[in-house]
Amino acid sequence: AQIPGLALLGQSHSTIVSYEAKGTNVYAIADRMETRGWTMDRQHKPASIHLTVTANHGKVVDQYLADLRVSTEEVRSNPALAKSGSAPMYGMAAKMPIRGFVKAQVRKVFAEMYSKGQP
Repeated sequence: AQIPGLALLGQSHSTIVSYEAKGTNVYAIADRMETRGWTMDRQHKPASIHLTVTANHGKVVDQYLADLRVSTEEVRSNPALAKSGSAPMYGMAAKMPIRGFVKAQVRKVFAEMYSKGQP
């Protein structure tokens, strides 16, 4: 609520937190967060980021929110960031009308990510 343009989705009292970015590419924000060491989970329909929060995360909440604020501001000030990293793939997959094709392509990406010899 303190970061302009970001909006929580669903119940705010749940341990599953999901948020979207109004007018900013949320997938590019996720990419920027990953450069700061965070693991980001992306969703489609609506384009959003989701995470599970437990009591164990209490010690990193302030740092996460600070990094999220900076990442959001970076993408707002440089929209070209949406054309690099994984943002274009997630954006394209969300718009494809053939969901079975998207599912197969996502599986292919994950298979390549976790295949032998990958760092």
